[in-house]
Amino acid sequence: MLWRGRPIANKLGLCVGELSLIAKRTAATRTKAGAGSARLAKWLGNSDLALGLRLAVMMNLIVRPYGAYKVKYRLPLMDWRVMMCIAAAPGATAQDIADFGGFDKMTISVSLKRLIARGRVARRPDAADGRRLLLQLTPAGQAIYRELGVDVRNMEAKLLARLSAADRSELSNMLDRLIGALRAQ
Repeated sequence: MLWRGRPIANKLGLCVGELSLIAKRTAATRTKAGAGSARLAKWLGNSDLALGLRLAVMMNLIVRPYGAYKVKYRLPLMDWRVMMCIAAAPGATAQDIADFGGFDKMTISVSLKRLIARGRVARRPDAADGRRLLLQLTPAGQAIYRELGVDVRNMEAKLLARLSAADRSELSNMLDRLIGALRAQ
């Protein structure tokens, strides 16, 4: 199969030469980023925004491997986060998810629209209050959640294995306290 007169090397329509060029540029960027990362790590201790920045960096590093899943499942990260909330609390509403996760309601709405269109989430009226729409994962959504959940739990286990049991417990407690304090604001 040809694309722009050249053999296609993958589903993205990139030719072998283009893939090689992208790989070289990525490697060069990582090398440059490595030096920059070292400088940023030094500056982090001097920043008056150190906690927020550290948490943002940690979250970005945690979700970095997610790119492969985004392609495989056609599942943007926000959609995965919404699916995790629905799996944890079947029957939640969009507002419940927005409130719990600290997400923007419009972002949740867009994500739900996509998940519903792809058959991963279903909504039904609340029997007690017909104005409320309750959300649940469909069988297709549950299958993705189970499959992807295994990888996510394995990644988290590897990360947390670097901490002692006492440290893991303390980290969990501290995160819960910080989240509670932020919710109370």
